[in-house]
Amino acid sequence: MVRALTVGQTKGRSAHLVIKLSGPASLTAKGDVDYSQDSPEMSMTMDMAQLGSTDIELRLVDGIIYMHIPKATPAGKFLKIDPDDTTNPLTKSFSSLSRQLDPMSSFRAMKSAVRSSKYVGTETVDGTSTDHYVLTVDSATLFKAMGQKLLPQVSKTLTYDVWLDDDDLLRRMKSEAGGETTEMTLSDWGTSVEVSAPPASKIVTVPTAAG
Repeated sequence: MVRALTVGQTKGRSAHLVIKLSGPASLTAKGDVDYSQDSPEMSMTMDMAQLGSTDIELRLVDGIIYMHIPKATPAGKFLKIDPDDTTNPLTKSFSSLSRQLDPMSSFRAMKSAVRSSKYVGTETVDGTSTDHYVLTVDSATLFKAMGQKLLPQVSKTLTYDVWLDDDDLLRRMKSEAGGETTEMTLSDWGTSVEVSAPPASKIVTVPTAAG
């Protein structure tokens, strides 16, 4: 199952992605992702209620996050967030965002964490026939593989509902952890996606953005 989830998406190369997070940290995001590189690249627009904005722009290129946040960054400018840069005060807040927006990061970590896989049946997702499966995953093993700390409110096992089409391309995924529900829907597999980092002239530092 994990092989199907990872290999299928790599063969699909690129897709349109819609994500909805509900719970303490609500988020709605949509955009395009390219899986043909060693690490996924994506361009997304987001609505994050906790930041009070509906026009956040995010780009992920070569593992680096670029974000434009209205009222926090000047028009047309981006914050540059390197997940490995512990000196950046934004790293703690946003370094895990790329993993949250990328279902593949969870799938890779599942390799040693899946405890069972159950076939539910055939269902239609956005007009596409899919096979619906439920995966039961050991929480501690999964979080360790993803380099994250297991929170006390997270149960010992988690369930992931996944819907795969005949080519093993992911069409939908749902999961719940620590009172937060995540739903991802992918479509338009194989559509050309181009994502580029903003030029240096468009990058601002944290103090400049705060000002």
